[in-house]
Parts: sequence; structure tokens; C-alpha cells
Amino acid sequence: MSQWGAIATDDVTGSFGASTQMDSRAGAQQAALADCHAKKAATCKVEVTYDNGCAAMVVGDKAHNVGADVTLDKVVRLGLKICHDAGDTNCRVFYSACSMPRRIE
Repeated sequence: MSQWGAIATDDVTGSFGASTQMDSRAGAQQAALADCHAKKAATCKVEVTYDNGCAAMVVGDKAHNVGADVTLDKVVRLGLKICHDAGDTNCRVFYSACSMPRRIE
């Protein structure tokens, strides 16, 4: 059974929210938005929703990027590359998580 996750951010406050292992896309998005709003952020928006894979947020001194892919290694490598290619400095993984499928018996 598919499991969903999402990452939401608020560019005004720099806050973010995340969810993992949710049963639906809508549930993952709503949980990520609720997590973001709980951190006193008013303008949260979902940046990525993913299922049966992993997501990461990479931040630098100037900007952030969020992505999802099949494996955590792949999404982290891509996020760091995007950060470095943009000329940003101090690129690092701020958040990462996976929502892998749940076996039904």
C-alpha cells in the first residue's frame, strides 16, 4: 500500500512542516501544512508531495530547494548539486525523510 509524505514551507518566516507515512496524498499535504502552521507561519505552501520514496530539503546561505526521488541518496545528491550550481554557500541537508510502501498481508 502506498505511503505518502509532503514538505510545506513559508517563505516569509522560513518555517517548514513535513509529514511521512500517510495513507493519502491529500492527508500528507494537509499534515505538512498543519505542521508548518503550528510553527506560527501564516503563508505555508506545499512544495513537494511524494509516495513510496524519499524527500529532502537542502538549504544554503541564500536559498533552499526541496525535492523527492526513489532513494534518499539520490534526492540528497540532487539537492546539494542544485544548491552548489546556484552558487550558494554552506549547502547542507536541513531535513530528509522517506515514506515507503506498507506491505499488506
